[in-house]
Amino acid sequence: MSPWSDAASIVERLSRKPGLSPEQAVAVAYYGMAVRDGCLAPMTDPELEVRRLAAVARIRTAMLHMLKTDTPEVS
Repeated sequence: MSPWSDAASIVERLSRKPGLSPEQAVAVAYYGMAVRDGCLAPMTDPELEVRRLAAVARIRTAMLHMLKTDTPEVS
């Protein structure tokens, strides 16, 4: 399974959890994959880490949205 399809399936499962926004689901998925792959040590305060990663996800989403809307169409 590719990392992208792996991330997509994690986000899909997390998005079904009540009280978890899409941004939080993405943040938790990225964090979980980074910990699993040994790229990031788990933080001692997971709630704080989820909020931090959710903020990063919101920034990333906004940047992707800007790229999609600000890119001129090629005819």
